[in-house]
Amino acid sequence: MMDQVSNHSLFGCLVTWAESSIDGYNGLRKANEAFLKAVIRYSCFNELHLFLHEGQISAFRQDWKEYLRQYGAGKNINILPVHDLPSCFQRHAYSVFHCGDPYISDLAALRERHASSLFPITGRAHSLSDDARLSRIRDLIFSPVKPCDSILCSSKAQKTVMKRLISSASASVSDTVGRAVPYRGQVSLIPLGIEPARQEAVPSGAGDVLQILCLGRLSAADKMDLHPLLLALNDLFEEGTVSRFQLVIAGAGDASGEYVRSLLAQAYEFNLEDCIRFELSVDDEKREQLLAEADVFVSLADNVQESFGLAPLEAMRAGIPVILSDWNGYRDLIVSGQEGFLIKTTSADHDDISRSLSLVSKTQAQLIQAQGVAVDIEALKTALSTLLMDESTRKAMSGAAIRRVNETFSWPLLIDQYHRLVDDLRQEASRIRHHQGRAVGMPYQDVFGHYASVALQETDFLVATDRGLRVLLMSERGFFFNQLSHLLDKNEIREVIRKLVTPQSVSNMQKLFPERQTLLFLLSWMLKYQLVSFSDEAEGRKPSFPGLPDWFKVEDPCQVCGLVFPEQLRSKWIKPVITQYVRLIQSYVNDIDSSEEGSESSLIQSIAQSVIEWMDDRLLQAIGWFAEDHTLTSYGEVLKLLESKGVEALIEAYPHWYRNIQKEFFQHVRVIRSLLSRVKQDLSEINHYFFSGSRQLASGLISIRNLQLDSGSPVYQLTFNNGEHLVYKLRDLAIDQLLVGYEQSMAQSLNGWLQDPDALGVFRMLNKSFYGYVEFIASETVSESDDLETYHRRMGVAAGFCLMSGLTDIHSKNLHLSGNKPYLIDAETALHNPVIMQLQAELQNPELSFLRGMQDSSLGLTGLMKVWENFHICQIRYSSVKLENGELVAEQPQTITAFLDHLLMEKGRHSLDGCHPPVASQYGKAFVEGFRSSVSAISQYSEQWCDYLKSMTGFEVRYQPRWNLNDARKQFRDLHVVRELQVLSRERLKGYLLRLAKRITLAGEVSQRWLDAPWQEPVSVLAESVAEGWQASEQRDFVRKLGESGVFVKRHDGTLQEVSRDYFSVNTIEKQSELIASLADHKLRDRFLNACQQMIEGWFEQHINAGEGMPEELRQEVLEALADRERKA
Repeated sequence: MMDQVSNHSLFGCLVTWAESSIDGYNGLRKANEAFLKAVIRYSCFNELHLFLHEGQISAFRQDWKEYLRQYGAGKNINILPVHDLPSCFQRHAYSVFHCGDPYISDLAALRERHASSLFPITGRAHSLSDDARLSRIRDLIFSPVKPCDSILCSSKAQKTVMKRLISSASASVSDTVGRAVPYRGQVSLIPLGIEPARQEAVPSGAGDVLQILCLGRLSAADKMDLHPLLLALNDLFEEGTVSRFQLVIAGAGDASGEYVRSLLAQAYEFNLEDCIRFELSVDDEKREQLLAEADVFVSLADNVQESFGLAPLEAMRAGIPVILSDWNGYRDLIVSGQEGFLIKTTSADHDDISRSLSLVSKTQAQLIQAQGVAVDIEALKTALSTLLMDESTRKAMSGAAIRRVNETFSWPLLIDQYHRLVDDLRQEASRIRHHQGRAVGMPYQDVFGHYASVALQETDFLVATDRGLRVLLMSERGFFFNQLSHLLDKNEIREVIRKLVTPQSVSNMQKLFPERQTLLFLLSWMLKYQLVSFSDEAEGRKPSFPGLPDWFKVEDPCQVCGLVFPEQLRSKWIKPVITQYVRLIQSYVNDIDSSEEGSESSLIQSIAQSVIEWMDDRLLQAIGWFAEDHTLTSYGEVLKLLESKGVEALIEAYPHWYRNIQKEFFQHVRVIRSLLSRVKQDLSEINHYFFSGSRQLASGLISIRNLQLDSGSPVYQLTFNNGEHLVYKLRDLAIDQLLVGYEQSMAQSLNGWLQDPDALGVFRMLNKSFYGYVEFIASETVSESDDLETYHRRMGVAAGFCLMSGLTDIHSKNLHLSGNKPYLIDAETALHNPVIMQLQAELQNPELSFLRGMQDSSLGLTGLMKVWENFHICQIRYSSVKLENGELVAEQPQTITAFLDHLLMEKGRHSLDGCHPPVASQYGKAFVEGFRSSVSAISQYSEQWCDYLKSMTGFEVRYQPRWNLNDARKQFRDLHVVRELQVLSRERLKGYLLRLAKRITLAGEVSQRWLDAPWQEPVSVLAESVAEGWQASEQRDFVRKLGESGVFVKRHDGTLQEVSRDYFSVNTIEKQSELIASLADHKLRDRFLNACQQMIEGWFEQHINAGEGMPEELRQEVLEALADRERKA
């Protein structure tokens, strides 16, 4: 072995090393290896002793061979096994002995036992949150550590933590032995370093899309949580601030683990999946490539184990501006605003739920602490938008980052500092006294409480964010780690959000939840996930509206007799509304009412009855809120309290509810007035066109019945005093006339080509441009048909007709049967883009295009095939409560009723009997026969058919955007049934609705990413119109004019407002004409029809799912009714 030599400097080191291929990237090991390499390259030590476990030495020699050859040639470097430490301590006087770990007690003990002379020991502190029991810190206190020994801390924050840990450990010792035992070593500050950077700025990543790089281990429990970054990017993306970027999340992680999956799920929910790339395997070469391509680096450390941040330093060395959380050692890396930005963090004292837990589950305790640290998302958004949008700022910060690295963190400078420290260590000493009464486990708040920029105070006011409201209303799922499930409960989260719809102080929340010991953690976590935010207002600004009108207060009994009220006790608040409603329409009713003078008006009774049903729903909802606010469920008690306070209490408590009722009331009045005046004006034409062959002409109306479902233009059944019925539709009927009208329509022509005048039903129609009248066809049930072969053949004809017309939304209610003849009730969706696009794909390759089955085929997209599967209809309820046995209870969001018009019944079997093959299977060939004949006839007369299509230019059709319609309907219902939305200011409600509309429409755009560019639709431009409609209590339809590129929104009065002039890229008239013309080629037509036939027959035989989506309870009711009917028969 080597002898001690005078003036000979000897550096010893206990090396922590592992093959990267085995363990992947490890920050602690990386930092220790970087320090060791810097000592080898830049230090003045003559000799180095590197100690490793014996089994590692061979691989270490091979791995470090090139580096040692290049930079260590001038030094005497010995690689030794750790078991040689005692003998080496005896034989050598080390200038310093280093350990890549702060717990140097074992080395001090070895030195005490074996060294012939004293030498300094240094240990590098890294994560200091691992020793929850403080046992290793106590070991330091009790060990023979000397004033010549020092623990090296990389940041000021870490140095403070180290001192606090020592203080806590000393206190625990004092509690046990009754005497304070000081730590006798030193705690010094020497940052970690990096190789010097080139002086010139490094160009930003190539390409048109700016790259945001997050580099580090993918773990929320011991690294950082990236969900807040996604929340910020989601805001910027949906607000339109930043539209193009790529977020690269790089580092060791488990692709199937909860954390990565949660990031992916949130990215999909926020429509960001195309903007995010994961790199879960990052070696040194890949790391350099990612840094070379990045434009912005982001690291939002929130974990107490993080103490410095090598990855940000690497980014700065590469000339990349950094965005860092204002947390621990990160705040030492940069000056915010010069080399990048520090983002404010907020935390609170969570020790009551994590300190004791740290003894048994350190990882979970650290996760709790980390989840209780919130970054300022607004500041993060500002930093991101600045660096992404301002190239000059990026360049300036790039140069500043390089200078900062070279002037503060370069290894040559830091190794010089280390040499000076080693020279001084024998003269330094530190003694620390400890206090009694410390709790067991890691005192996170005492030790790390200073990490966050600010602490959550009892005097702070918090308020639910729009994201919080979306989570409350389940329009957004939200996320928390499974390890926190004992601390976070979805229902409790929603309950806290509900209380914070208006600003509340933290202290008041503690009073509201006195038994919630973890409330501070919950609030901190909610801050972190942008569910709540700090509020400058002590109280929210509640919207106010004028009180009840004078006419409501006048005791004027309702003059309309025969009205039925759903419940008599609350009817007294509805009757004044009905009385006023009747006043407003009375003169219009008188002009068209056929009732004799002095007799009861059945017309006004029918109109008023529909208003009662609507008004009762709205009133019951407010009463339900009122009951909830006063913790009552008894209907009688609620009404008694409401009577004592007056109905004004509802208006004051729920102002948006009152405003919405006002809007709906006057909309309804305007629609009915308009209808009545139009019928009076058009009565002569109506008699001439519809009733000229009747025994008696009509002179007035006797009733009006609302037929409108959840959406669409208003539709009413009109009953005239001659016993005849018509349907009034508030839309242009030109497209219906051309398709299924009684004269010179496409359906008539097809019937002629097929030589079957009853193949498709046609209607008499009187179109008045903005509205029109349609012949009323009473629907029969299929079970009444004695010729199911003909029924299915004609349904096949209807399917071919719909496909060749590009129709969609052909559901059971839209397809009536009369005289075994199918009638298309509404043909307002002609030339629908998805149907035509899919038909085009099928004609390009018929043999392969139908492999995905009926649902994704052009025929499936018409909706007509659902007639054999759907035997129920759903209608949204606009009240979330109902009265049951004198109690107010929760109501289902939809009314679901059976609709059996197309139910097949034959020889003891029916469509819902659950047997295989289904009863419809035997009629598949009849359907195919009708379908083939229809498509073939249209193809043979393609010129005439295309002429029809071209004549559609300028016709209005309903446009169904490519989005989730259920999401839009849910939001419209929420406006009527969610109590929390009632207290929002009008401005905030407007912003909330617009944001939600943007999300729904953006999701529609993202869902089209696989489509060819011409077929993609810019759905997000509809967001403002959607939100405006919601706020105006309107479910607005969108309209396109065929042959044109614009899209319009239809208002409640039937008028159109242009939304976008350049919305559609494909002229569907030209495209469908082109496809029809191609079918004139009999070879292509036969290929298409043969492939389609194979799909249809297979579907009828094997894939019909009769009763799809029908609730089981309703199915059983239907089955019992059918069985009873069979028994009676």
